[in-house]
Amino acid sequence: MKSLLKWLGITLGSLLGLAMLLSIAAVFLIDIEDYRDDIANAVTDATGRTLTIDGNLELRSFPCCGIQIGEFSLSNAEGFPAAHFAKAEAASISIQVLPLLLSREVKLDVFSITGLDLQLVSRKDGKTNWNFSSADSPPEENDVEFSADNISTFDIRGVEIRDSRIDYFDAATNERIVFEVIDLNTDSIEFDKAFYLSGQLRADGLVENALVDLQLNTQAALNSNNMSLSLNGLSFAANLQSDDYPGGAITVEGTVAQVKGVGLESIDIKDLDVSVSTAGVNVQVSGTGNYDDSGLTMTGPLNVASFAPRELMQTLGEAVPDTADPDVLKNLSLAGDW
Repeated sequence: MKSLLKWLGITLGSLLGLAMLLSIAAVFLIDIEDYRDDIANAVTDATGRTLTIDGNLELRSFPCCGIQIGEFSLSNAEGFPAAHFAKAEAASISIQVLPLLLSREVKLDVFSITGLDLQLVSRKDGKTNWNFSSADSPPEENDVEFSADNISTFDIRGVEIRDSRIDYFDAATNERIVFEVIDLNTDSIEFDKAFYLSGQLRADGLVENALVDLQLNTQAALNSNNMSLSLNGLSFAANLQSDDYPGGAITVEGTVAQVKGVGLESIDIKDLDVSVSTAGVNVQVSGTGNYDDSGLTMTGPLNVASFAPRELMQTLGEAVPDTADPDVLKNLSLAGDW
């Protein structure tokens, strides 16, 4: 038995050493620039789009095997504006080859992308430029879709998105939402295991006539059964700026115990607790409910802390009515359910 374990150890160590040596050798013996066209052609075959790599290509030896891409862009779908679908200043990713080959385990290094500019368009006929299949070219029966059934383990050491932008336009409703200054970070991501997620962004068009700065922190989990995302212990803070608001701004801070089903048609929201403040008025809202195609349905208590209506009217530029008692309109509070 000891001999068997010894030889198993030697064999395993040799395989790991060989993988490391091969990955290091690849960096010195393979000129990745020779495969620039092959990479672009492979992307075109898979997506029907044109990949243009303007920046440098580099191989990484450890962890095996990785690639760093400089500035690149992916063309839009046919029938959409000629501008790019996506472009970025740089991206990098590494994959461990042996776990993938021996046991279908996908183990990735930190996926990093900087300066992403993503253009999402929905036409009046309902077609979108983020759909990579069409009726003219349906997927082959033997095509493999990404799902938990195809792999035994999924493990990525983290995701880093820096200084990125997403522009969404719906031609049917003429709605445009622009997310800017997007920064997002996670720690190691595995199926059905909690991981830390934090991010910030600025949104124009998400709330009518307002610019929104949002920050959030949460423990998230990726469901292996339906590839949905669950958020636990979510905390967030938002600052809404608009000339339409009293004092020009509204501050929103809150927590949610659980948001379940992100990515599915129906999202469950449990124990929402939000504070909304503007012009000296503070509103506390709590509730539990659901969000789907029909909109948001929630119930819970609502409380408005004591404030002076007389001062609020002055802030809003409204005329304060003359009253026989000058002490009225100085204290108002509300409590109820919604």
